[in-house]
Amino acid sequence: GSIGRTGRGDTAFISYLGSRITKSPEESLRFSAALTSLKMESMGPFSLPLSRVEKLIKEEYS
Repeated sequence: GSIGRTGRGDTAFISYLGSRITKSPEESLRFSAALTSLKMESMGPFSLPLSRVEKLIKEEYS
């Protein structure tokens, strides 16, 4: 199974909602998908730098 299964729904929801303050719906969906994907790779709260999320967006979601 997935490593970081706990909290992924919360992660997806709040990362989308928070990014909507400054981003379009489409950009916010990409941000949420990338952040949630990275969250699933580790246990506990998300703790990677946002630059890692931005890198994944450029590599996989653009």
